[in-house]
Amino acid sequence: MKTHALVVLSTGLVLGGLAASPAVAADPAPIDVKIAWKDNTFQAVHVSWDEAGDRSNVIRVRSQTSTLWSTVVPAGTANVVDVPANLIPRDAGPLDIAVAVGDAEGDTSPVAASPQFDTDAPVTWPDLGRLTQLADGLTVEWTPPVDWGDSTPGDPLDRPDAIRYLPQYEVAGQVKPLGGPITATALTFTNPVPKYDFGVRARNEWGTGPVGAKVNVSSAQLTTSVPARVLYGQPTVIKGNVGHPGGEFMVVLQARNSATSAWYVVGTTTTYWNDSSFSFQVTAAGTRQYRVAVPDLSVQTYAWFGGFSAPVTTTTGQRITSAAFAAPTVRRGQTATANLTVEPRFTGRIHLQKWNGTTWVHVKDVLINAGRASGQFVSTAPGRVAYRYYVPNITYNGLLVAAAYSPNFVLTTV
Repeated sequence: MKTHALVVLSTGLVLGGLAASPAVAADPAPIDVKIAWKDNTFQAVHVSWDEAGDRSNVIRVRSQTSTLWSTVVPAGTANVVDVPANLIPRDAGPLDIAVAVGDAEGDTSPVAASPQFDTDAPVTWPDLGRLTQLADGLTVEWTPPVDWGDSTPGDPLDRPDAIRYLPQYEVAGQVKPLGGPITATALTFTNPVPKYDFGVRARNEWGTGPVGAKVNVSSAQLTTSVPARVLYGQPTVIKGNVGHPGGEFMVVLQARNSATSAWYVVGTTTTYWNDSSFSFQVTAAGTRQYRVAVPDLSVQTYAWFGGFSAPVTTTTGQRITSAAFAAPTVRRGQTATANLTVEPRFTGRIHLQKWNGTTWVHVKDVLINAGRASGQFVSTAPGRVAYRYYVPNITYNGLLVAAAYSPNFVLTTV
């Protein structure tokens, strides 16, 4: 056939081998059958040959026992044909591509064959190497899949540089690409979603292997309950859930004295395998901001991303432990003593107030020492009058303790 015409393809599946008929095999066999990939897309195998004269040819993809695919290229076209790679069976053992003079009726020459080749895609998977957690993502390294050997080493279609990797992630049964194909055996990426499974497939010129280098990735879904106000010296109960049952995770309670000061650790705990909840109990020492921190964790094929809960301010108020008159009934002109005890036991000045029937009015400032006060005044008007103490904001041991009113206590003057 001529060597300058365009390729014309016709295809047909042949179930058995097509042998040349000895009675008519009078034409000389083609020579120098060559095969190569058409280009780097690996979508077609380019076949070329030489022959004497201009003849019709039969091209066959053959296994050791049968013809797997064939086509006839008529006379008058070039001595080349492109065989679609997707029509060549995978993992079928050593194959070759044979060329003979002939047509659909049979061969009229002996067969000339290309070198043997294999169509083996990767049969193993990349193994997970090092796993590195970043602030909001991962660096995953892997090793190439195990090479189980090559049944036709060095064949013309072998491409040692053709191995590529297809990183992927899976969410709710849906597989999505995560970059690639790439030649590198490592990938750094930002977490695509809070919870997913990462994996890598190896691909060569013949297909894609099973998924490997697997990493299960989860992120904390923190929920917390932090009280808005507590009393000094009383328990502050902070509880919540890390949002991921089935693991032991460290949980850290942090506090800071103001919105601009540094965080410090107040306590730590660990969740249980069957319970992802946590609870802290802290004695209220003053107004602070609290948050819960869960550190990152990676173990073998598992990566857990922790996080921080939103800061919540817990106001600590003065705790009035007693407020009463030493003698709740006095005569006109006598001195009444209004006692108060408060936590924390600070020293300073507080304010005694009384109800005038319309509003609370100031009676006098009273000194308080180590949390105890005794305010005295002379009662001159008969009747029953309600009193109370107002304890203003203080700073105690560097923390704000908020103001408080004592319960009302009544003085009867007769």
